[in-house]
Amino acid sequence: MVQPAPKLSAPQPAAPPDLDGELDRLIRMDPDDPDALYAAVLECGGRLLGMATGIVSEIQDDTYTVRAVRSALVVYQIDQGAF
Repeated sequence: MVQPAPKLSAPQPAAPPDLDGELDRLIRMDPDDPDALYAAVLECGGRLLGMATGIVSEIQDDTYTVRAVRSALVVYQIDQGAF
């Protein structure tokens, strides 16, 4: 006698990220340590958005300044070479 095939259950979706907790953690970071804050923002954003590269930048008047970069790729600075 032929046995029926076992029922396969659909994979369960991953738990959604705790966005409120992540944002709360970032907001509570020490603003006097911008390097640590930038690193945390880039790590969090890359993880939550699934991105390999992220930048923190600032626009003031007509000046665009990159403050921090996190990337799995090689990144170059125009005036200082690779970092």
